[in-house]
Amino acid sequence: MSPNYAIEKERKRYINELIVDTENVIRQLDPKLQTAYRHLAAKQIKHITTTNRHNILHKTQKYSTNQLKNILKDNNLTIVKADKTKAIVIINKEKLKIKVNKLTIESHMEQLTKTPRKHFKNKFMKQSKNAIG
Repeated sequence: MSPNYAIEKERKRYINELIVDTENVIRQLDPKLQTAYRHLAAKQIKHITTTNRHNILHKTQKYSTNQLKNILKDNNLTIVKADKTKAIVIINKEKLKIKVNKLTIESHMEQLTKTPRKHFKNKFMKQSKNAIG
């Protein structure tokens, strides 16, 4: 599960999606009400486009995200999901690699050289044929 956060969409994309979604909803209304609601929606969308709040928020979030990416890259860090929780952890990539290798060894796991999908598919097909007839 990933964090419950997303960067604001770019203003142009946001406005276009808002217009399309609004029109889809208006078309589901009684035809006698559609013109009035289109007028109200147009006023609201015009108000949104004339205020700069959304565009500034998007730019701020994008800047912050890029700063975070640079810090992670410059310090050889990565973000991973914490074990058994919804939290995320920032950890050094080398330390993470060591932890994963240690867990792999302690759990007696081995790295596969190729995907076992074909083997399991054939095994399943044989078992299915034996079960059927």
